[in-house]
Amino acid sequence: MVGDTLVAMADYFDTDMSAAIVLALSPTCPYCVKSLPFYDTVIDQRDSLGSDVGIIAVVDTSDFVGLQSQLLENEGVSIDSVAAISFGSAGIYGVPTVLHLDSGGIIRALWIGLLNEQRQNEVLDVVLSETNKQPI
Repeated sequence: MVGDTLVAMADYFDTDMSAAIVLALSPTCPYCVKSLPFYDTVIDQRDSLGSDVGIIAVVDTSDFVGLQSQLLENEGVSIDSVAAISFGSAGIYGVPTVLHLDSGGIIRALWIGLLNEQRQNEVLDVVLSETNKQPI
């Protein structure tokens, strides 16, 4: 999976983004809900740095995009975009999954499940390292 291009995200990747953090979620996943405060922290760090890293939530095509959008909104998590993709076709087999995509849509890192502090710091480090890189 790391090194693969996530083709399903091509329509959602803004050309001004230096990279993207993609959050694969399900509105019925308790670990996804427990992760929402961390995702809000990622967005806050991105915004405080003035970063051009996109934050995109995706749900499987079998889930309801509207329900996931409402859940994020209710929890105060301001995602750039919410999209439905086929998790199976994208190689996503568990939620929550956090993917780091470069500006070409290539998966550079991924984290699966409820993240401990060390793994959360790895995701935050990606936002810091990608901040203000020039898009390709």
